Amino acid sequence: MAERIDDIYNLLEAVQLAGDLQRIASSPQDYFNKVTTSLRVALTELCVGSIGRIVGKAIENPFIKRLEQGERAILIVQLGSMTGGQASFNLAKVIFSSISKFVGRIFLSDRKVHPPLSTIIDECQSVLYKGIDDSLAKGGGANWWISLFCQDPSQVWGALGKDYGNVIFGNTNTRGFMRCPNTESAQYASDHFGTADFLSPVLSISGSATVRETEKPRVKPDIFMDLNPRQFYLKTYSGNYYGKTSKVSPANIKIQYPGIDVL
Repeated sequence: MAERIDDIYNLLEAVQLAGDLQRIASSPQDYFNKVTTSLRVALTELCVGSIGRIVGKAIENPFIKRLEQGERAILIVQLGSMTGGQASFNLAKVIFSSISKFVGRIFLSDRKVHPPLSTIIDECQSVLYKGIDDSLAKGGGANWWISLFCQDPSQVWGALGKDYGNVIFGNTNTRGFMRCPNTESAQYASDHFGTADFLSPVLSISGSATVRETEKPRVKPDIFMDLNPRQFYLKTYSGNYYGKTSKVSPANIKIQYPGIDVL
């Protein structure tokens, strides 16, 4: 009986595979031209130049290998998006996707990453892509902590569109705001903290004083535009907070990045 079930499964799998191949073969010629061109460009970007020397010639991923063995690892990636452009963006997708697949395998087996894995992405608008929200939504359950930093939410909206940008923001459970550069961003930050009822004194023409209850923002937008360096407002599941970051002492270890000379 078990052998018969295996035969039926293999037969169904073959039929499904044949159907998939038939659908691909029946696609118009323009489809293959576009796919071939896009694939050629992507592979070229990852196989030549500085990126190619690091990624294109690699036979294994030592970073992921260490994580799979439960070892601690620190990986620092300088994308150089100002010089690499689309190639740097594709490299970011490859690196982040490899981490996401690793965490996915751990999560699928009902385990958690140990020790926990923290991924910090500065200037995140240069890294975010369609589909990354799935990692943001599910990574925390597997002990994968993702931190995104940008100078202004409009940068994320400009890169992904406002609707999908809000999907990214909606999958974050902790949001910190420092000084905002414009009124729109300040209003966006203020909206996160909602409104509250305040008692406002009112003086009539006759000279009598009364008190009226009015609804006002808990944190006015102009406050975000006037924050001093290191001051911030924080919104988490546990509540709203105001604070000031600690001073960072000089680093004990200094990383020397390779220089780039243009002749």
